[in-house]
Amino acid sequence: MEKSRSTISGVWYCKVQRARGESALGTALANTARLADSTASALVQLNGSTGSGVVVRAVGTTFYAARVQVSGRVELIRSTGGTITVLASTSATIGDTVSHRVQLSATGGTTVQLTVLLDGAKVLTFADASANRIPSGFSGLLNGDAARTQFDTFILSGTTAQ
Repeated sequence: MEKSRSTISGVWYCKVQRARGESALGTALANTARLADSTASALVQLNGSTGSGVVVRAVGTTFYAARVQVSGRVELIRSTGGTITVLASTSATIGDTVSHRVQLSATGGTTVQLTVLLDGAKVLTFADASANRIPSGFSGLLNGDAARTQFDTFILSGTTAQ
């Protein structure tokens, strides 16, 4: 991870041009302007880890994330100050040593519309109109636990928050 292009929490490094996370709920966020509507995607290979994926609208330990579980689940979560709430989940075939394209989109303000794609197929949607909805923030990668997850081909698009 190039430090000037990202804000890091936890243990991260690059090897063979792939980002690798090695700490529980560690994030690597792109140093961009704060984004409102945004889409983040990456190839995620668990390698014995679980709960890794992409984040949007991150501010400190508050963010939305789409994460894959080696147990065969895809989850859409909201972390509010480090407290995790599962907003939606579904079963999926998740190969431990297979790279999966995980994508999360967040749009809207009063009601945040969240959409998760796994390997190009829409698997989860959720409308967050709660008092804990997140209006804007930064996007990047989420490492689920202390085991090593590999990430590749991170793509980010969005509109700057007003």
